[in-house]
Amino acid sequence: RVRALRLLAEFYLTGPNANVAKATPLVNELLKMSADGELDSNNMHVRWARSSAARVFASKRDYQSLRAAENLLSSNAVNNRLPLEDRLLMVEILGARPEPISRVKAVNLLEELKQTQQLTVAAELLLGRLYYNLGRWRECREQMSVVIARAPEDAGIRKTYLQMLLERGGPNDLNTAVRQLKRLVEIAPNDAGTRELIARVAMKRGKKEEAVRALRSMLPGNLADVQPQQVAAISRVANVLVSFDEYDSAEPLFKIAAQKGTAAEQMTLAEFLGVHRDIDQGFTMLESMYRQQKSPALIQKGIVILRAQEDGVDTTTQTEKLTGWLDSALREDPDQMALLMLRADLLDYKEEYSEAADLYRGLLDRDDLGGNRRAIVLNNLAYLLALAGTNSSEIGEAVTYINEAVDLLGPQTDVLDTRAVVAIANERFDDAVTDLELAVIDRPTPVKYFHLATAQLLAGNKEGASESWRQAIDRGLTRDEVSRLERERFDTVKSELEGLGLISANL
Repeated sequence: RVRALRLLAEFYLTGPNANVAKATPLVNELLKMSADGELDSNNMHVRWARSSAARVFASKRDYQSLRAAENLLSSNAVNNRLPLEDRLLMVEILGARPEPISRVKAVNLLEELKQTQQLTVAAELLLGRLYYNLGRWRECREQMSVVIARAPEDAGIRKTYLQMLLERGGPNDLNTAVRQLKRLVEIAPNDAGTRELIARVAMKRGKKEEAVRALRSMLPGNLADVQPQQVAAISRVANVLVSFDEYDSAEPLFKIAAQKGTAAEQMTLAEFLGVHRDIDQGFTMLESMYRQQKSPALIQKGIVILRAQEDGVDTTTQTEKLTGWLDSALREDPDQMALLMLRADLLDYKEEYSEAADLYRGLLDRDDLGGNRRAIVLNNLAYLLALAGTNSSEIGEAVTYINEAVDLLGPQTDVLDTRAVVAIANERFDDAVTDLELAVIDRPTPVKYFHLATAQLLAGNKEGASESWRQAIDRGLTRDEVSRLERERFDTVKSELEGLGLISANL
């Protein structure tokens, strides 16, 4: 019977007609037989069932399922060591997750495997990516050199390494990037990704005209007769030009994409105009679109434009317009989740923090708010209360909310950042530093480094605070970059570091 259960489950889990729903009760029956003592926990069929169940859980890709998969698979360890096949599966499960702690575990497993056998090229590449995501730049460069040596004709691997070099590499890595690019051009000269990297390397070398020419080579030959299938390429070039601050060159491309594309391209043009040209231009276009279709996405774009404005720009008219759109949409559908979350975001922008917090609390009381959406509301509310809370009770609420968000999403970098902000409000500065040191490993942003500098300064680590402040400035931190609730703290931290002589005023 046991063997028959496994064979039938394997049939449902493999092949072109795989059916996880039919396999699941069969796998669960094997696991139950082990739990009830009918089968030894080390029985090969039970071990197979645990591995299979782990794969099913991992395929769901949410944090709770990951933890279930990891725990199940760990039960297959003998003398604290997993069999080879299960170690590879554990790497696959952990390596795909965004939490730094999961990535550290995956790296440890891969390094252990590498000592006893040759990894596949895919596993070697995963190790390089993990080093990169964990901020271990020296190991990343060495590992990517190994991968390229094993697959020298693989353009995708070379493009990955080039992107790493451009995003994280220092001045000394630029020569390496040039060499890698030269080989990539030989392997895939006509690939759009290659041309974009030619532009990005040229820009990194200070050759702006050469960079723009390379981007223009990606465009269709006749921009007067663009076909719908060419819109994506035009939008891609326009977005890269924006990253180069080449707004005059980007604008006509966004307009062509909007004319030939869908509502998505039109909203992108409206956002570009409102952020990089004039707020009225952006809102005029959004309003024209809103008359035809009252989409929450248009309101969301409007909030993006509002938040992009510098201090001193009068946004009263546009804010009232968005408020009217939201009020009208909520009268028609007062319970629509997307609209209510946009209302909370707009209240936050309007500095009506108490009303925004109450709206978020109301959302949390709803039975239909679950999973990632619940975690987002929890995270937003915790952040808001940590910065705008007026008493210890609200700070206590923030602690409860962020802890639930971590349980749902896992210790991802943005959630760790919020938990650190809550810890600072709760005067647990060392805990904040611990979370932020993990948070800046993956997707380091100016604001996360600002938070780290704040926590370190409050914890008494003045040298660490000055270094984190420099990292924030190097990544583009300005007073406008932080939320309005944090600008007073920005001034305080900057003033204190200047007063200690740890940073110069021109930073």
